[in-house]
Amino acid sequence: MWQRFIPVFSFFAISMLASAQLIAQPSTKKVRSRDLLVLERKRAEEAAAAHQREMEEMRARVIAAEQRAVEDLKERARAESAREREMEIEALKERYTKTGAEIAKSHERAVEELKTRLGKAEDEMGKLRAETETERNKRWFGAIRSGNIAVLEQMFKDGDARIEGLSTCADMCAVGFTSLVCAVAQNQPTVVSWLLAHKANVDGVCQIPGTHANNTTALMKAAALDSIHIASLLLANHANVNFRKTNAEADTGLSAVAHAAAFGGPDMIALLVEHGATLEAARSGWSPLRAAACRNRTDNLKKLLELGSPIPQTREEAQPIVDLLNATKDNYLTELWNATFYNKRNLFLAERRQREFLAIAEATQFPDAIGHIIFDLAIGPTPFVKPGDKETDIRRQLKLLDDLKEAK
Repeated sequence: MWQRFIPVFSFFAISMLASAQLIAQPSTKKVRSRDLLVLERKRAEEAAAAHQREMEEMRARVIAAEQRAVEDLKERARAESAREREMEIEALKERYTKTGAEIAKSHERAVEELKTRLGKAEDEMGKLRAETETERNKRWFGAIRSGNIAVLEQMFKDGDARIEGLSTCADMCAVGFTSLVCAVAQNQPTVVSWLLAHKANVDGVCQIPGTHANNTTALMKAAALDSIHIASLLLANHANVNFRKTNAEADTGLSAVAHAAAFGGPDMIALLVEHGATLEAARSGWSPLRAAACRNRTDNLKKLLELGSPIPQTREEAQPIVDLLNATKDNYLTELWNATFYNKRNLFLAERRQREFLAIAEATQFPDAIGHIIFDLAIGPTPFVKPGDKETDIRRQLKLLDDLKEAK
């Protein structure tokens, strides 16, 4: 740094040397005038001022150069620092990228292991649930089969009830039976009442595809078993008396009264008709008449005709009935069939009832007046029993008729 001030020092040294030489000259040689000295002094001052300005300019240039050098150094430092920082960032990115990829792979492996373990655990839990469900189903339908209301109550409280469930245990009940149908099949009216009280679907159907039992309701099952008491319970709980099967098999369209005609009895048929059962065949399906004829149930065939069952409209429906009539040689059934065929059923039944009552009167040797009363009850109002008679008198006469039947 001191080398920069060498010219300045040289200038000052020369000036001082010149001044010393002038001073050292002998007084005898003072040939210059005062003006010359003033001029020289002025020149020296001007030269000193010029040197001073040069020094100032030089100092300014030096300061500017130093500032530029400092700025260059700073800029270089910043550039180097930025490059170093970028290099560090790139290194960190690369390291983090590698680390992230390793972590991701590690996570994937961990997730796959967890999925595998979870799948195994779910399979094991599924097996346990299946075993538990099978055991509960077996216990539930076993209680229905045995009529154990206490077990049903306990399972209901524990949340294990199968009121709308289907049987899966063939050793307890047919697979696919509802709880209500199972109770009917096992002839357990108490269980039927308990299930209905606990909101069992009275029209719930069995689900046994490919079999005739598919879509069977509890009322159909009760009708087929001729269980009057259970059927009455179901009807009291608004069972659909005209519900029909929708199977793909030949029994499509069968109703409860058709089941009663094939497997039940006349009283069951009368009960169902009393609650609104229709005796016509479905658009695709067997009529109750055909169901009774195919099972050779002449008693049910008589009851159906007496209750107003219509004559089948197709040869396929009528042929089994005609074959049964020809095979049984039942005169009453044949006459009833013919009367129905010719739309004279009501007249035929009235005349038959009249003959029966007259036979009772003759057998018991009642007076003619009583015989006329019985006759009037058979065919309708006459001078002996007028429409205006009191209800108590008519009821007394009907009671007398019942007593006559029992006497016979």
